[in-house]
Amino acid sequence: MEITNLQIGEFSKLCGVTVKTLHHYEKLGLISPRKVDPWTGYRYYHVSQLQTMETIRRFKKLGFSLEEIGALMDSDSQEPSLQLLEAKILQTEANLHQMLLRRDRLQALISSQQKYQNMEKFSIQSIPAMTVAYYRGIIPSYDAIGDLCCNVIGPEMARLGCQCPEPGYCYTFEHDKEYKDHDIDFEYCEQVLEAKEDSDIIKFRHNPEIPLAVCMKVYGPYEQLYQSYIDLFAYMEKEGYRMAGAPRACYVDGVWNQTDPQKWLTIIQVPAEKVTPHRLQTANHLNLFCCPDCGNIALSYGNGKMECCGKIHDSIPVKPCEPADQPSVTEMDGEYLLEYNHPMTKDYFIAAVVAERHDNVQLFWLFPEQSAHVRIPILSGTKIYTIYRQGSRIWATLQK
Repeated sequence: MEITNLQIGEFSKLCGVTVKTLHHYEKLGLISPRKVDPWTGYRYYHVSQLQTMETIRRFKKLGFSLEEIGALMDSDSQEPSLQLLEAKILQTEANLHQMLLRRDRLQALISSQQKYQNMEKFSIQSIPAMTVAYYRGIIPSYDAIGDLCCNVIGPEMARLGCQCPEPGYCYTFEHDKEYKDHDIDFEYCEQVLEAKEDSDIIKFRHNPEIPLAVCMKVYGPYEQLYQSYIDLFAYMEKEGYRMAGAPRACYVDGVWNQTDPQKWLTIIQVPAEKVTPHRLQTANHLNLFCCPDCGNIALSYGNGKMECCGKIHDSIPVKPCEPADQPSVTEMDGEYLLEYNHPMTKDYFIAAVVAERHDNVQLFWLFPEQSAHVRIPILSGTKIYTIYRQGSRIWATLQK
């Protein structure tokens, strides 16, 4: 055997490629053994073919495909033309741009994850202005959100060619004026780089900046969100913030990337404004009014009086509810029945019940010689005011 011929294993070591790669190159016609033993099938390469392998490696490093390298090897010069090199430079610049975009998105994702990991349970943030794609419809319950996003909203946004920034930002809120546990008037919004043409399913709009939002980090399934809203509004009242816009639920982790519902991460965001201690005291205090002449009842926040029947009336005094006066509570058809043990005579009766929650106030009228009971949609976090009339004397009790 000539010493200038090398077995395939020896040749692969000198070239720095695997034997499998040499077999692949042989199938493509890039480089073939100089000699194949007819008895053993051993393949032998000549030392001069080391230069051929170095040429292949050089072109691969420059971004040429194996097919392009094969064409170059078959050419007379075995060197790329200036036109081909310029095309490769343009392709490399495009690839570089894509890689830089990928790097920026990965860095943004890392920053987002670190932000949520380091975020306190309660925090004060700003929400920048953005263009959003949104869907509005009636859903049976919040359990339907995952299926709706994966099978309706996501495919429609993809069909419209929507592009979302990294990391993504999506949120939901309800249009219903009161709590509903089914048939919810629901809106889903997701940030996009630019608006597309509206479709029957997806519409587009520009959201202005929210300079201040009180936020709460919540882990767990979505049915826990209502209790979290109560905790968040209690925090806002304690810290001197009041709501300045519709609350929203921002979804970070959910059914699309976490199989365990306990790992679902939702950020509740409430647009808010800071109020002075004096303003907070007057703005958050509910005043009750009742005309002793006609029985008209009015409610207001802040300092004020009531004018009725040609007279000016101060607010009704409110005292804590005594245990004996507290109503019994029964859950019924998704609501709560409050039943009072009160005679309801013409001379002494409950005139009204007021249910105050962070998002609304409801007034329920009662009349003499009728049953002393009311139904309210939700009990947790609700303040119950009971207005009593005994002759011309009027007062109220407060039950939290």
